[in-house]
Amino acid sequence: MGGLIDSCRKGFSVLAGSGEVLFGALEVGACGGIVAIANLAPSECADVFRLRKEERAAEAGALQERLAPLHKSIVARLGVPGVKAALDLLGMAGGSPGAPLRRLRSKDARPCGEQLGRARLMAAAAA
Repeated sequence: MGGLIDSCRKGFSVLAGSGEVLFGALEVGACGGIVAIANLAPSECADVFRLRKEERAAEAGALQERLAPLHKSIVARLGVPGVKAALDLLGMAGGSPGAPLRRLRSKDARPCGEQLGRARLMAAAAA
């Protein structure tokens, strides 16, 4: 991503498109991100951005380490049905994915809850 940013003309903005690399992209000059995990952890994703902007890179990096597995296990592996199942588990309105996609089977949704717990998001949903 650093090479991409370096090759852009002045005034051109580069955004991260993956929650797995949000912090790293900000570190090399991206101005923000459009990341699917922000649907699951909006405050935390905003905090990665804010902490990096405040030059609190260690805190931003630690938060990124908590969030990156959500991207890998839910967004990348399970796609839209996984994100919707995770939203349901968080008490938000995930609902059914649009056709032709289908809801996850309960055995496939179980890892969503486990990952949300590891990211310390399930307690936030219960509050």
